[in-house]
Amino acid sequence: TIISNSDKSLNNIVSGKSKSDGAEVSFTSISKLGAKVYVNPVESRELIRKDNNGKVGVYCWFNNVNGKFYVGSGDPLYMRLSDYYQDWYYVARASTYIVRALAKHGMVNFSLVILEYTTSDSLIKCEQKWMDLLKPEYNLNPKAVNSKGRNDAQSCIR
Repeated sequence: TIISNSDKSLNNIVSGKSKSDGAEVSFTSISKLGAKVYVNPVESRELIRKDNNGKVGVYCWFNNVNGKFYVGSGDPLYMRLSDYYQDWYYVARASTYIVRALAKHGMVNFSLVILEYTTSDSLIKCEQKWMDLLKPEYNLNPKAVNSKGRNDAQSCIR
């Protein structure tokens, strides 16, 4: 299942507050903010590939069991998302909170939200914007990191 959204306002949905200020961030609020929503990423894998292949963007894994979530990014986006479907990834990244949560609860209990599409140059800046806004519990590092060594030069694309 996919849900596309066109009329969004970050401030209206999160009420201008950060999570640390008491704003409640729910799947409903995140899905209203997102560009695309996949309620069942296991059944939607092929659609996720078609929709996101060759794109750059920021995504959110939302745990439907406990309401916790993770914000990440990919360049290219689908190549990054496809890691989560691979057994080797759960071994190689077993120390990360999101991988442990996916292994514990199963991907069937998560939804995937594509928060934003952007450019390679703007990716880390955009990811940081979403991390600052949503305060995801599964991101242990509050700073978006760039594994490709790029500098942020442009604004995010909406």
